[in-house]
Amino acid sequence: MRWYPQSWRAPLVRAARNGLLKALAHILVLLGGYEVFRAISVDSPRVTAQAHAHAASLIDLERRFGLFIEPRLQHLALHHGSLGVSGFLDGPAIGHLTALVYGGSQLYWLTAMLLWLYLFRREHFTYVRNLIVTTTLAAGIFSAWYAVAPPRFALAGPPYWIEDVLHPHQSEALLIRQAALDPYASLPSGHTLWALLTGLGLALGAAGLVQRMLAMLFPLGIVLTVVITGNHYVFDCLGAAALLLACIGLGLLVRRFARGRQVHGAADHSALHRLGMERRKTDRGEERRKNPNLRPLDHPLILCATIAVLLLVSFDMAQRLVGLALLVGAAIMLPLARHRARIGTPLRGYAEKADWWCGFFFVAGSTTVGADDPWARLCGSFLWVAAGVLPILARMRHAADAPAPSAGQVQPPHRSWWPAFS
Repeated sequence: MRWYPQSWRAPLVRAARNGLLKALAHILVLLGGYEVFRAISVDSPRVTAQAHAHAASLIDLERRFGLFIEPRLQHLALHHGSLGVSGFLDGPAIGHLTALVYGGSQLYWLTAMLLWLYLFRREHFTYVRNLIVTTTLAAGIFSAWYAVAPPRFALAGPPYWIEDVLHPHQSEALLIRQAALDPYASLPSGHTLWALLTGLGLALGAAGLVQRMLAMLFPLGIVLTVVITGNHYVFDCLGAAALLLACIGLGLLVRRFARGRQVHGAADHSALHRLGMERRKTDRGEERRKNPNLRPLDHPLILCATIAVLLLVSFDMAQRLVGLALLVGAAIMLPLARHRARIGTPLRGYAEKADWWCGFFFVAGSTTVGADDPWARLCGSFLWVAAGVLPILARMRHAADAPAPSAGQVQPPHRSWWPAFS
């Protein structure tokens, strides 16, 4: 089937032809890994006495290393938390904000990072996906084997009086009966582990030092959140970091071993790889001659459509209006891109900095887009709108900077957006 720049079905046709089944396979692997983790957490034994004994041992170990700061940090944040202007960020505001970020949002920002990585930084997706599956299953198995009561249970009484920010005025027995997952899965911290993986994905796709530093600030904010809410110890966060480093080191050893066994066939493999790359470049050049101007918008339009659909199916009316506004904006920008195609102005296929800020806004908005507070949901929705519109505007804004290709000239391939699904 041949498509033209004026055809609105072109991105959908290319998505179906360029490996949609592979994209579905990635989704099935992630869903399968999460279901295994959930089954381990649900079926784990909930022995209260043993979990409290392990918590006491962990607290003694923190005292030896001078890391027992959970009661002092929570008291400082919730009762002496005014920053700058009085009332701007006081104790109740900090408690409300940490509860919003902690309460069930970790799946949102982890999924947002994976989707952005798949669309804009494809070369790192498989590595991060394998790390997520491996570390999550390892954390679930370890927490089921070595149950630890969180600070909100182990330090709830005198002399520490740790508060349960998420479920105030509820007993431990009631929370255990109501919990869907294992309430004693404190070590290692799952929130910290997924925040580290999210920061790692953003750091791998960063374009400079400032972006890498911002990517690393995200897990630091989650560490403060899990400690202030009374859900994890400092050692839980260190255990998550140690587990991630161990899995990264194990992956490097396995890769080196596998690479060493392929040394004998390296020459043939390199020749086949070069032949495949040349053939792939020829095919890509042929397709770009057929439709050279709309291909850079494939991935931004897929992300924009995904964000709009997620906002439109929300139960919140404000989020539906924001999603409708996003669709209207995309419907205005797409004819502008077609106009550029008709007059022969090429679109830039790779806007590195704009694409990274798109991912940062997408992950940041995911922390509050599903929160209980309506204002937090609205702020997260607007961050999602910025993530959906920014890469489209960047490709259209930089179109005048790139010289128009001459007749018969093949544009060089861009590594971040080819193919639409593969």
